[in-house]
Amino acid sequence: MNLFICATPLHCLLSKALMKKRNLEKKECQLFYFSDHNKNQEIHKKYYSLLSEYCDISDYLDIEKSFSSYISYIKDTFKNKKFESVFVANVDKMIIHLILSYISIEKLYSYDDGIGNLVKSSCFYKKKNKNILTDIKYFFRGNRYNLEKVKRKITCHYSIYKKNENIIKNIEWVDPSTVFNFNTNTRNNFHTSKKSAIVILGTVFDELLEDKKNKGNLLNALQIFINKNSDNEIYYIPHPRCHEVKLNNVIEYSEHDIAEVILLRISNNYEQLNVYSFISTAQFNIENQKIKNSYFISSLFRKGIEEYTSLCDEFNFTPYNIDIE
Repeated sequence: MNLFICATPLHCLLSKALMKKRNLEKKECQLFYFSDHNKNQEIHKKYYSLLSEYCDISDYLDIEKSFSSYISYIKDTFKNKKFESVFVANVDKMIIHLILSYISIEKLYSYDDGIGNLVKSSCFYKKKNKNILTDIKYFFRGNRYNLEKVKRKITCHYSIYKKNENIIKNIEWVDPSTVFNFNTNTRNNFHTSKKSAIVILGTVFDELLEDKKNKGNLLNALQIFINKNSDNEIYYIPHPRCHEVKLNNVIEYSEHDIAEVILLRISNNYEQLNVYSFISTAQFNIENQKIKNSYFISSLFRKGIEEYTSLCDEFNFTPYNIDIE
């Protein structure tokens, strides 16, 4: 049996592609999906259900409380189980460490979680500040893993980022077109006379800013950008964890799907799609000749974001300074 541990829709899409790549049958696959304090359960359950169709056994865990209250459930689910292979993305998560501690496996594989895989300051590279009491607590609950031990045990990392370093050296490329398997000949049910459009990918603004008090200033700057470009059809795709922001002169595209799929769907109606973001994983994940990627920069952004902007430059994204002059 092969165990696929997922926590996001992207994980499900990558897992499905890996099942196909490795010619795995339904009877050979088991899915464990954990949703970690996510408000929008609908999209998570949608992709869980889609991947469940390819798995003989499926479990969904909605983590709403403190993680420690779910350890008994995880132990009961996995204790003494044997797997030929296990596939994980969140190599830093304690839930992954516990599951690996409870089971017996022959081989461990990892796959991309997002651009955090490419940024050396992310949680996949930096050891967390040690809390000895927490380590002792989880040790007595059965944990025998940490980030570095997981990475040492990984046989191969599957990545949709072709030319980039990743969390381990042994990397096998996965063609993004096999992950985001979307019919690009299908058009949306609306008509437009425009040859191009603008798409703005939202973010969790409070987490982006050095000072949360500047949220209003940043949103004002974004609205000015929108107003300057109001001759265009402008779409706004909110971040799944930030639906409260409302902007004028935009078409809000808030259907229950991931940004990658929505971008591909919108692109079917235009010859060119100009995508602006506050550095979004979705832009890195899909390759489409119609899409021209740009990213906003601002003096209001938090410190430490420079490594992400450098990655944008590496992918030939165009910077746009959103600061009000």
